[in-house]
Amino acid sequence: MVDLIIWYIINIGCGLLFFGIGIYANRIDKPMHFYSNGEEIDPSTISDIKKYNRANSIMWKIYSLFYFVSAISYSFNEIVAIILLCVNTFGGIPVLVLIYNKILKKYEVK
Repeated sequence: MVDLIIWYIINIGCGLLFFGIGIYANRIDKPMHFYSNGEEIDPSTISDIKKYNRANSIMWKIYSLFYFVSAISYSFNEIVAIILLCVNTFGGIPVLVLIYNKILKKYEVK
């Protein structure tokens, strides 16, 4: 029972964190940056900041859903839940980078 509670806290916590990033991305007026170094994106380089931030928001919210699915799946099959968490964590980050780069290219001023 304790392992289930810890599992839920970790997965739902991560899911809420990434969902919160998605909400934040949708609400800010300046372009949302992706990388952790905190470099801000020059607003003059983005063609439509609102659509750009919305695309970032959707990306983060979808990513968070995988953590919620992993949390719920633990009640049914622990091995599947662990595999989902590992795939999401280690495979999801490179996918996020690829998706973000596509979003950036789409909304960059050419």
